Amino acid sequence: MRRSACAGRLRLWADRHHIARRRRPPRGWLESRPVSVPGPSASPRGALERARERWFRSASAYWRPELYERYFTRTPIGSLLRRRDDRIVHAALDRLLEPEHEVLEVGAGTGHYTLALARRCARVVALDAAPEMVEYLYARAAREGAANVEAAIGRLPDGIDATGPFDGVVCLGVLGYVADLGAALGALAERLRPGGWALFSLPPRTAEGRLHEAVELVGRRHVSLRSAAEAREAARRAGLGVVAEARAGLSSGGITLLLEARRRGAGEAA
Repeated sequence: MRRSACAGRLRLWADRHHIARRRRPPRGWLESRPVSVPGPSASPRGALERARERWFRSASAYWRPELYERYFTRTPIGSLLRRRDDRIVHAALDRLLEPEHEVLEVGAGTGHYTLALARRCARVVALDAAPEMVEYLYARAAREGAANVEAAIGRLPDGIDATGPFDGVVCLGVLGYVADLGAALGALAERLRPGGWALFSLPPRTAEGRLHEAVELVGRRHVSLRSAAEAREAARRAGLGVVAEARAGLSSGGITLLLEARRRGAGEAA
């Protein structure tokens, strides 16, 4: 009985082995098959890039006007941050703005600074990447009688139709969401008159900046942090000479790095 069972198992093993041998591909089969090399998208880095693309939202979907205003006017942290930003921004505008100036503002949002500019200069061209923001700003300017405000859709670095030249450009709270800082600053500088001024801000490499980056990551918004030295160098390469810096936030390092710059003339050294 034992011999019979053992013989049966041996035959079963032999049959399986025979089948496996019959299914083995012929010699040279592997050599004749085309070899597919995984492309960059199949690499771990490619998979990470695809995940990033799926996670982060486009710039035009970052904020809704009502939620934006509610955060900066009705929440304790948002209203405190806005007050501290206002302090350094308005101090800079006091030095830069003249009544006859024409100003380009990129990233106008709900018009918080747009209307302040309009009350103190001749003309403001206010651009934003989000159509909802532009509609909100247009209605707000009309409601407050700011006839010298022109609102339109525009996005850095290559989505700006306003050609200028302008006496000044303002870009506040936007450059942290722009991957290519040099290209963005170059687009702003191109629209300035020689000697014209630029006022722009970005989130710095500080504890507050890193916290801001983490919070925005949860909100599916990608933020790029830069040091003051990186911002000055990017401005220099774009033809802008930084003349002043200021910081605002909840600590000395701040969450906002504000820079004032001037466009160099054709004969000026970098």
